[in-house]
Amino acid sequence: MTIDRNNLERYREIMGDEYIEFAVDIIQTFLDSSPKTIIELRKAFQDNDAKTFERAAHSLKSNAKVFGADRFAEIALGLEKLGKSGDIEKAEKRIDELLTEYTKVAKELNALKEEIQ
Repeated sequence: MTIDRNNLERYREIMGDEYIEFAVDIIQTFLDSSPKTIIELRKAFQDNDAKTFERAAHSLKSNAKVFGADRFAEIALGLEKLGKSGDIEKAEKRIDELLTEYTKVAKELNALKEEIQ
């Protein structure tokens, strides 16, 4: 498992009848926005723009935590730290790892979305 389904289940107790719509919406938002943010991250890497790199990595990390995508969040945190240090020259391998992990997370989130609809 690349996500912790219990993270979203906690919202069921709070949201009641609105949970399904909320969960589907938040999953879809993550699936729509993360590839764009990963592209932004890669472009910032290519441009050696550490500030944008850090901001994109931070966004990915924070969004992944909503779903308990701990490995994805851990990789993003490492990238965020590189951005903060200004030393992003050696980040390419980690960006590739992030993309690989995103593919796994997206597959599980798509399956979860289908289950709860």
